[in-house]
Amino acid sequence: MGKTESLQDLAIQTLLEPAETLIKLSSLKNFEEEDIHDIRVASRRLRTGIPIFSSCFEGKEAAKWLKALKSLTNSLGDARDSDVFIKYLSRYEDQPLTEIVERLKVSREKSYIFAKKRISQMHKSGILEDIISNLKEINCSDKNCYSLGLANICVRYSAVEKYSRNLDDVYDKTGHHKMRIAVKKFRYCLEVFSPLFDDKLSAELASLKELQDSLGKMHDFDVFLEKIPEIIRESVFEGADMDKILELQDLLLKNCRESRDRLYTETRKVWKRLNDEYYKEHLTAKFEENLPDCLKEMQSQKLMIVSDIHGSYDSLVKALNDAICRGVGGILCLGDISGRGDTDACLRLLKQNNAICIHGNYDLATAEIYWSSEFFKSRYELKDSMKNISLESINEILTFPSRLRLKVSDKRILMVHDSPAGGKERLGPKTPADRLACLADMSQADIVLMGHSHLPFIRRVNEVLFINPGSIGNIKDSDARPSYAVLDVSTGEAEIIKLDDGFSEVSSRCRLEDIHTEDRKKNAEISGGIDDVFRLAENLDINISHAAAVARLSSSIFCNTCGLHKLYEDDLTLLQYAAILHDAGWLMGKRDHEKNSYKIIMDLSLPVSSNDKNIIACIARYHRGDLPELDDPEIKDVSNTDLNRILRLAGILRIADDIANQTDMEEITNCPVINGRLEIFLSQKTDDIFLKKNDLFEKVFKYKVEVL
Repeated sequence: MGKTESLQDLAIQTLLEPAETLIKLSSLKNFEEEDIHDIRVASRRLRTGIPIFSSCFEGKEAAKWLKALKSLTNSLGDARDSDVFIKYLSRYEDQPLTEIVERLKVSREKSYIFAKKRISQMHKSGILEDIISNLKEINCSDKNCYSLGLANICVRYSAVEKYSRNLDDVYDKTGHHKMRIAVKKFRYCLEVFSPLFDDKLSAELASLKELQDSLGKMHDFDVFLEKIPEIIRESVFEGADMDKILELQDLLLKNCRESRDRLYTETRKVWKRLNDEYYKEHLTAKFEENLPDCLKEMQSQKLMIVSDIHGSYDSLVKALNDAICRGVGGILCLGDISGRGDTDACLRLLKQNNAICIHGNYDLATAEIYWSSEFFKSRYELKDSMKNISLESINEILTFPSRLRLKVSDKRILMVHDSPAGGKERLGPKTPADRLACLADMSQADIVLMGHSHLPFIRRVNEVLFINPGSIGNIKDSDARPSYAVLDVSTGEAEIIKLDDGFSEVSSRCRLEDIHTEDRKKNAEISGGIDDVFRLAENLDINISHAAAVARLSSSIFCNTCGLHKLYEDDLTLLQYAAILHDAGWLMGKRDHEKNSYKIIMDLSLPVSSNDKNIIACIARYHRGDLPELDDPEIKDVSNTDLNRILRLAGILRIADDIANQTDMEEITNCPVINGRLEIFLSQKTDDIFLKKNDLFEKVFKYKVEVL
């Protein structure tokens, strides 16, 4: 079949063949191994394609199809696994193993009987005929297939990249299995859009199949390594020769481990080769080459720039009304429309006002959640963050391009969500000028509009105007007010507009609630009043540069999370003292150094009360991560209120210590709490910093922590 660019034709071409294959196979009375494989593949292709083309079908009907198809696929898993295991064991000719294989074949028959029952139920349900009937009457709206394809493959590939980190650990079998599933879903997704290209993406699909096959075989051997001891135990109970059967077990396990290790090495090589060949970049370029590069020249020269709405409908309404009062004639949205608030209402409002939109990384992540098993749950079972997002809205957002070029009054405008360089780069007020200069050359534009970092700024570098409007929804700016930007193209002037009142449900969660927040921020720098504590630290041979870094970082976290910990200025002083002295116990060696830190601090002469000194010592004692035991002598006389203070401050200190162990040059710019997670923003891009000591903070505050 030739190349197609029609969404309707693409849906028919993608879904009709697997639906007809399933009808043909489900009518069979007896099934072979190959039939089970073909049924699983056809059902997965339908399960991948139906959500992509959901705008072409009635929602409840499509959900019913997907539920039935998922049940069918899962029901065939045992039959497939039995076939693969028996085929592997059949290579050996040892007598005990021959008997084992015969028993497994009997067990396999039970799996086949169950599979036949499910296949028969699918055949009698009429669901497959219903799918084909709908395809014959399909009526899709006119959407750009390349935009839809680019968004979908970005979603799927991001999952592959996420789980690829697990390849660094040869023993992470669960992580390797998750990567296998992600690669498989990505490959099926790419097959959906392959008819858009003359070459059918044959080379790209072949590389993916190689990676998927390698990961799949690895997983098979992981399963074998679990099953072999089980079948050996059964053989012992059946009266087999103990010595011979154990010798056979050792041989099988040895061969499986060797094969698994070889496949692991091959998988890493394949993945490295894909990255070295810029697989993702070349693939996305193929889609981007077919995107509309330039829209018609816009008439309005005064534009509203908005980004990172995250479902904050009330704030969006306020911002739009404010912008209209300022005389804007057009709206540009830089992505991440979806979020915890009301995404459907936000999208309707943008469409009603003829906004020109692109999609963002959170939009892609939201789509991935919707395509997971949660898609099948009722509205009442979904997470709160999903209740006001319809699949129709998600798929419409995915049709928005990832970047767009406009022309207004002879000015070239580039709209991106993150950065002209891509890669989820966060651009903010502290981004170095030389980096912006590089991006200016790369952008081939007079004006670059970006969001993603949620940090508003306007800067001109090499005659290119960079504008980040900040966020309407999840606020990460220390100002803690929703913001947007107004751009007057005719004058080249731009302004960041902050909304003073009317915080939405989402943005209010990110505000610093304590009225003394600004006063506390002034104390984030370590004051000269603790010079004596630093001198004590020097006398104890404490690493002063590390102690200072921990004190600085913990102070910044404290001052940026006042609304979370709800502590006071006096607590900040205790935290700073503890940060400087927390490694005092190393003077007596690594073993139990945190307990020794407690003892040493209690013997010091500090400019605080005896109760506060005990709190400082306990912060150092428990920053190790373990929660106190009731019989710990250090907390014997500590009140519940003070113990709560100690654990909160120790959790903050532990994270600061973790960051300082990896870099002592970073500064914290902001620490918003977003969707149940504390996001720590550092002054520079930090791809290499991974928290290892966030456990105590998460136990105490019940929030996950991530460094960005």
